[in-house]
Amino acid sequence: MNDRVQLPIFEYDESYIQQIEIRCRKGIKKLIINPDSGQILPLRNWRVDRFVAVIDDLSSRLEINIVLVGKEESENIAKHIISHVEKRNTY
Repeated sequence: MNDRVQLPIFEYDESYIQQIEIRCRKGIKKLIINPDSGQILPLRNWRVDRFVAVIDDLSSRLEINIVLVGKEESENIAKHIISHVEKRNTY
């Protein structure tokens, strides 16, 4: 039996990552948030308004780029969060 933890390997689109880099302000740190932990353990999923509150709080206190990541199925969640945050440094 193999007791080692095996993490999944996800493919990503390098050109898409470069597009995000271009949109982020240079020299400013990035906070990456995945607002959807999936349907396997829905208990781990926060309500959308909590993500909005955290993003609003952090962006009011810190000079930071906030990047939302996730699966395509989570795009509507990300759009909803972005539409409700006060500062527009969320991508």
